Amino acid sequence: MLAAGLLLGATACVATPDAVEEASAYAAVVRWFAADRDPQSPVFLDGRDDTEIDLAVQAEVVRLLEDYETVRFIDAVNEAVEESLPGLPVREDGVFLRLGALNANGTAWVRVDRYLTEEEAISYRFTLERQRDSWILEDPPELLQSSD
Repeated sequence: MLAAGLLLGATACVATPDAVEEASAYAAVVRWFAADRDPQSPVFLDGRDDTEIDLAVQAEVVRLLEDYETVRFIDAVNEAVEESLPGLPVREDGVFLRLGALNANGTAWVRVDRYLTEEEAISYRFTLERQRDSWILEDPPELLQSSD
């Protein structure tokens, strides 16, 4: 319901070509994480560190990932984690990703942190290549670090 509200609220935002390009890259990354998961498993997204993801980009990401039942950008971590369980795992066996800024210049790369529990996260660096109207992953991502 909140994802639908975000989408409806963001329709007033104009998806500029830059917003569509950025959203395409983020959607490619999310698809990599969600590829083998049940489409009904929720996907929670947030900016990594100080990364602010524009509302028009958020709306476009949600639109590009409409095959998944729940894709939502969160405002606070407690929206994505199960606070009643030890370790604060992701709600409903979902995926919680913190997306870094997109760095594009011919090819693009983005750093993504996958939250697993309060004490465990995995960081990746994705390299993407432009193909027509979208970005595709060049190779599997580089594992940067794992904390446990």
